[in-house]
Amino acid sequence: MGQKGNTGPPGGQAPKRASRNRPMAQESWVLPPFILWVAMELLPFFDRDPEREYKRAPGGGRKPVHSREAILMAIWHVLSTGCYWRSLPEKQFGVSGKLVHKYHMKWARNGFYFWLWATSVTIYNEVEGIAFERIAVDGTIIKARKGGEETGYNYKDTGMLGTKRNVAVDGRGAPVSMTQCPANTHDVMQLEPLLDNMLYEVPEEMRGKVTLYADKAYEGKKHIANIVKAGFKANVMKKGAKRMTKSRKENLRYRFPVEACHFWMNNFKKLIIRYEKTACSYFGLMYLAACHIVLRKIGNGCLIYDEWSEEMLAA
Repeated sequence: MGQKGNTGPPGGQAPKRASRNRPMAQESWVLPPFILWVAMELLPFFDRDPEREYKRAPGGGRKPVHSREAILMAIWHVLSTGCYWRSLPEKQFGVSGKLVHKYHMKWARNGFYFWLWATSVTIYNEVEGIAFERIAVDGTIIKARKGGEETGYNYKDTGMLGTKRNVAVDGRGAPVSMTQCPANTHDVMQLEPLLDNMLYEVPEEMRGKVTLYADKAYEGKKHIANIVKAGFKANVMKKGAKRMTKSRKENLRYRFPVEACHFWMNNFKKLIIRYEKTACSYFGLMYLAACHIVLRKIGNGCLIYDEWSEEMLAA
């Protein structure tokens, strides 16, 4: 008889699990090619600090020792596996964890990750089109073990701090707006920022026809009025409702994409529990994960590169 609790094979290797259609690379250290292509098109615009004066022209001086591709792949490895920055395998990527974290913070502060996500949404809108037929919003609490910026008391984890991730998605589950706030902030307080920060506004011909689905945390006449003012029809779950009406069934059905988006983001181990002390560092990782989710909606990244030149991306 085998040892108690040992359900693996005799060789000690865990059995292979069936593959599932999740927005995650098969090998954690391999950056998906469609993200790498978009990132390398944008990186030249973020290599220099706009608040600093340089004596040399762009491209002058000594060539960098480490390639940007290796640094991006190392950041992707940290995001997908959840390892500490100092635990990054230097022999595998050829760069140290300290250097990778330095570039990560630089790109997070100068907005590179935001524009990476915004560019992916632009490509998604041009190829597939944002599914404005329905929009869903929701927030989830993330534990913050080391505290830091944008953290607050987590009522789900007694005595610990946490942060809250708020997302608005289209009908396919692609994130089109994101915010971050302390865990003790009510969901409805982030409703207006979510609607204001949407990368694309509702087309004029569809204003008043697009339904926004939300749970009972967003109930209230004032908040529903804000939803209508933004050009949406409101379908908000009512508090204390027990009868399964047609509107409630529709709310439960079409609110699923935002729940799935939070699930996809939690597949990236670095986002499940926040260890980043600065808000921009954690938000940058969120943008990178959102970029992957959005581009996976376009035929698993089968994009026509020739239609997107550097001039279009620069604009």
